[in-house]
Amino acid sequence: MNCWFLGTSGPLGTATLKALLDGNAPITHVVIADDTPAATTSAPEASPLKVAIENNLFALAHLHDVSHSHLADNGNAGIHDHIKSTATRLGRPTLIVVSCLGTILSREVLALASDGFYNVHPSRLPAYRGPSPAFWQLRDKASTGGVSVHRMTEHIDAGESVYREHVAWPDAIVEQLAEALAGAQAGQWLSGALARLTSLPPLAPADVDSYQSEPAAGDFDIEASKWTAPEALRFIHGTYWRRQPYHIHARKWHAIVVHASSVRERTADAAPVGTGDTVFLPMACGRELVAEGVLNPSD
Repeated sequence: MNCWFLGTSGPLGTATLKALLDGNAPITHVVIADDTPAATTSAPEASPLKVAIENNLFALAHLHDVSHSHLADNGNAGIHDHIKSTATRLGRPTLIVVSCLGTILSREVLALASDGFYNVHPSRLPAYRGPSPAFWQLRDKASTGGVSVHRMTEHIDAGESVYREHVAWPDAIVEQLAEALAGAQAGQWLSGALARLTSLPPLAPADVDSYQSEPAAGDFDIEASKWTAPEALRFIHGTYWRRQPYHIHARKWHAIVVHASSVRERTADAAPVGTGDTVFLPMACGRELVAEGVLNPSD
């Protein structure tokens, strides 16, 4: 079985490949579609220490002694030409596992693997289709994540799923960790399922079909009467890396928050308080969100 891996060195892609290789999956070639500096470094020139401390696809392929190549152009034309040219050296791929790619592949590209392309997506498809499912699950106050493996088509996250499960989240979760946990879980499953992947029956849809694009500024707004302090803290903690201001508002006040640190019991006075750069915001649960920001009266 000539099984390839195609992806980038984000948390999802790296965790997926690591779990596959740690599980002795028959991955014969890794196509690295990002601009990680190490991706263009030939294996003989890479020091063992450099490889060991770098958490990316190149390091994983090198450590596991798996053939790999660097894709300079991750558009459809570049992917098509790269797979075709690499196949002349290594043989046509039977199946390609995709994780953290970010490109909608054309029918011509998808035909290059005899048994198709299978993508790892960090949600329970068809729910949360699109580029940032972890953000939207946090936005919807989800307590657990999800992951799916689906056969790829030329439409976004639309192929039939052969694997779909919940992913346990710790209380403190960030988007990158949510993706890494999803990738690790899918990779572990795939390591034992690759040989029979094409014979698995498609799963019936389990959740409502939904698609979300990349979040816009308004998607960071929080209505104080509808969010508890722990919910707001978890959402802000999980998406803080995006460096977007959070507008938390109520009928008589509005706060612009850049980060949140904790939750405390509400004082006798239910009005918000601002002290220096710290604001104490009464939320729906009867507790206060302690955050870094500024407080303004409502217009």
